[in-house]
Amino acid sequence: MKEIKDRALINILKSGDEKRIEQGLLFIIRKYRKKVVSVIENRGLPQEEIEEVFNDGLLVLMKNAIKGLLDKDDSRIEPYLIGICKNISYQKYQKKQKLLALTASENTIPLDTNYLDVMLNKERQEIIDQLLHNMKEDCRSVIMGFYFYKKKMAEIAKEMNYKNEQTARNKKAKCMKALKTFVQQSNFFKAYLKK
Repeated sequence: MKEIKDRALINILKSGDEKRIEQGLLFIIRKYRKKVVSVIENRGLPQEEIEEVFNDGLLVLMKNAIKGLLDKDDSRIEPYLIGICKNISYQKYQKKQKLLALTASENTIPLDTNYLDVMLNKERQEIIDQLLHNMKEDCRSVIMGFYFYKKKMAEIAKEMNYKNEQTARNKKAKCMKALKTFVQQSNFFKAYLKK
């Protein structure tokens, strides 16, 4: 199959023509699968879950293309797909951690547990999840990479296909500013901050 530019691929995904969509998805798989899978493998997931994450990422990419979320002229498929798959793998990791915590808590009797602290931590986690959910994919990937996965900016720049480390730093600063504005303007978070 000949080389297809990202803008053309996005238009193919939006076309509604099943044959063209299938060809577009096959092209995306051939071109980007190896890179995306190598990023996901660093998350420590089993191989079958890696395949599941990649396939789920393709579905989200297609849905978002249809919704028009990739209509910007500078939208690029590879970093967008990587960001989606990172977020899906993070969500899977979070679910596993909750399941492990539940299993562990069933087998132990809490001694001297401060339930208020537990509830506050749970509430904080829900707020963080809500904030991350409201961020754009690229911002979520940069913020999660830096703060949750403790990656260096050079590594984030490479994964996101930015020109250099400074571009990643600028993106992180821009995303943090947008996040701060969102929190200040959100009634939900205003109510929480007053507690």
